[in-house]
Amino acid sequence: MVRERLSIRIAVSRLEKLRRIAKQKEKRMTQLVEDWIDKLKEEKPSSEGLGFRPSFSVKSDRVRLFAL
Repeated sequence: MVRERLSIRIAVSRLEKLRRIAKQKEKRMTQLVEDWIDKLKEEKPSSEGLGFRPSFSVKSDRVRLFAL
């Protein structure tokens, strides 16, 4: 497996908290971050790539757009 490096800027208090939790759980900080990333759920992209699927309703001369 090829590994990459991730650099982020966070508050010192958050970094210290991550270090404490890693020590308590006897894990590396990298393992905690990887576990968190693995728990994230990816949203399925829409066919238009807009995050919503448009639905059209036509009444008389007006067209309405509703996001589903």
